[in-house]
Amino acid sequence: MSTYSIESIVEIIGNKALRNTKRIHDSTGAKGETEAMRNQYGETSLLGDMYCESAALFVLQRSKLPIIVHSEEYGDRVLGSKETEFTAFLDGLDGSAVYKTERGTGRYGTMLGIYKGDDPTYGDYLFGGVMDHSTNRRFYAVKGKGCWVVENGVRRRVRTSQSDVLDPVQTRMHA
Repeated sequence: MSTYSIESIVEIIGNKALRNTKRIHDSTGAKGETEAMRNQYGETSLLGDMYCESAALFVLQRSKLPIIVHSEEYGDRVLGSKETEFTAFLDGLDGSAVYKTERGTGRYGTMLGIYKGDDPTYGDYLFGGVMDHSTNRRFYAVKGKGCWVVENGVRRRVRTSQSDVLDPVQTRMHA
C-alpha cells in the first residue's frame, strides 16, 4: 500500500502538474495551434494538446505514484508501478477548438482528476483541478477539504452549494 498523503497528492502531484501545463502552454505560443496527429478517438490533436498533456504526465511519472492515467491524447498509461493504487483522468487542453481560434483569450484549459483505486467511483476522488490558461486561474477541489481558486499566486476558498446530485458510491468513472 502506498504512503502518499492527500496533501502530497494535492500539492506535490496535482497542483504541480497543472502549474507545469501552464508553463508549457505559455512557452509554446502559436506553435501549439499546429495540427499534429489523430488521438485515440480519431479527433485531431494539436501540438498544444500534446504538450500540455505531456507536461502533466511528466509530473505524474516523476512522482512515482502507482497510477493508471487515462489521457485523451495518449490513451492509458501505467506509471510508478504495475500495482496501481490510483487512477487519473487527464485532458491536456479541454476546448482545443477554442484554443486554436482564441488562444490566450478564450475559455479552455487542462483538466486533471486523481482518484483512489483502479476502478473508482465519483466518491473515490481525491483531487480534481482545472488550469484555465487564458485567465491564469487554477481551480481545484480536495476530497473532504473544499474548493479553491489560485489567481496571481493568491489562494482563496470557493464556496459551493451543499447539494449533491451524484451518488458517490454508484456512479463509476470510466475512460
